[in-house]
Amino acid sequence: MPTRSGVSSLLAAPLPQGRFDRERPIPLIINGRFLGRPVTGVERVARGIVGAIASRMDADGLVRAGDAVFRPRIAAPAGPLHAPPDRIPLQRSARLHGHAWEQGALPWQARDGLLLNLCNTAPLAARHQVTYVHDAGVYAIADAYGWRFRHWYRTLHRAYRLRGDTLLTNSVFSARELQHFAGFARDRLHVAAPGCDHIHDVAPASLPVQIERLARSRGYFLVVASRARHKNVDVALAAHAEFLRRHPDGPALVLVGGRHGGVFEDASPADRDHRHVLRMGYVDDPTMVAMLRRARGLVFPSRYEGFGLPLVEAMAVGCPVVASDLPAAQEIGIDACWTFPPGDPEALVAALDTVTSRPREVHAKVLIGRHRAAQLTWDRCTDAVLATLRDACAASREVPA
Repeated sequence: MPTRSGVSSLLAAPLPQGRFDRERPIPLIINGRFLGRPVTGVERVARGIVGAIASRMDADGLVRAGDAVFRPRIAAPAGPLHAPPDRIPLQRSARLHGHAWEQGALPWQARDGLLLNLCNTAPLAARHQVTYVHDAGVYAIADAYGWRFRHWYRTLHRAYRLRGDTLLTNSVFSARELQHFAGFARDRLHVAAPGCDHIHDVAPASLPVQIERLARSRGYFLVVASRARHKNVDVALAAHAEFLRRHPDGPALVLVGGRHGGVFEDASPADRDHRHVLRMGYVDDPTMVAMLRRARGLVFPSRYEGFGLPLVEAMAVGCPVVASDLPAAQEIGIDACWTFPPGDPEALVAALDTVTSRPREVHAKVLIGRHRAAQLTWDRCTDAVLATLRDACAASREVPA
């Protein structure tokens, strides 16, 4: 990470003006650091947007957005990459990776065009860039993050604010939070809600043996969450224990999700002390789809989310959803799921009771959920992204040289 003096000098550096020419395609350099990381929610958004951009490229490798024409390419660090898109040219670093590549080499690789950063972080030294900031968690739930991570993100946000960068985010709620906590100007924030239609392209795998046994016997509820504190898994465990006390033959609880080393503070719930709880760790997409399709419901107990991608993925495949009543869930539509206050295990128990005892209500919620999910596509998300890129370029042209 840059030193404090280095950051200050980068923030003080004047920005070049009048950069983009209306008469030629605009190089669009996509920050490909996400290609070297495991796929969590942030990387999923990046892959969805990049895939939709690739699908719009014509025979000349161009993408049109109104009167703007972009020529996309991906700049990527050294090291192994996970399934880079075929159609977009790839520019690899010879040696650097991680923060060193993003802060040191990427500004040079992106010097001739507009840089698109889709996973929160961006190089401090790049001049023309648009960055997708996924939430304001490092302020709103600061205790959920390690201090180094928290400090670094706040440093980046300060840079974005002082430069007046154009920013994308995933919901109206996130835009308001980023205004409030990070001080971003509202006219610099643009909402591009993530899609969930990628889930329909995944062929479900066979269920793991232990999950198949549960599905055929008592059934199971699914929780998709890391052990980070704000994921609130302890409330799900407490509620499930009480639910089983009342309904001894009720569905088990299956926990899916890995750790985020160095990012989140680990809550480490002692799920080994709970009966009929199974922790699976990380599972791949085909297994996840199979598990969602067979689950009695997805339980989403988080106390803070910018969007909540697992909610709409579950809705898309017809899995009932029980979620904490966060603003993100309200934007998706509370009529599509059962909600509960994130600090109230008893309310979650009542919701689980409903899911297991009222099939007509479950059927109605599932239909509404499918309808909501069908409106959230990567094509629609990418429309918003490209419109924002077009407007950012237009604003650059209008600044006198």
